[in-house]
Amino acid sequence: MAIDFSSLYDIPKEFDHAWERMLRFSPLFKQRSEYPLANIMEHENGYDIDVSIPGVDPADLALEISERNISISGERKSQEGNYYRQERGYGSFQRVFSLNVPIDRERAEAEFKDGILKVHLPKAAASLPRKISIASKEA
Repeated sequence: MAIDFSSLYDIPKEFDHAWERMLRFSPLFKQRSEYPLANIMEHENGYDIDVSIPGVDPADLALEISERNISISGERKSQEGNYYRQERGYGSFQRVFSLNVPIDRERAEAEFKDGILKVHLPKAAASLPRKISIASKEA
């Protein structure tokens, strides 16, 4: 007789769903869900960050870069209306990301298009790999 334990793999997911349902009407859950979603890709020479911020005016965004951190903050302004359903939150937000290596802040670039903030952060030259030649000493 074989026992199937595959349903045990669903337990953590079910706990997450139950926790989310309990917190749905809590101010803590609302605050968490208003964070803009981000993707961070690391490449050999730097990082590319895409942040989804639809409905935000680029003038309402601030971007601060330190040696190993990037902070993206802003505000999504509320729109008056008689909503049947309103899922997109409004208000102030801030995301802070810590990076593995120092960033060359002088060469950082940012662009906002179609509700996506794209940030390119080159790695500092001191943190890039360096090839070293090996001298051969024959006896």
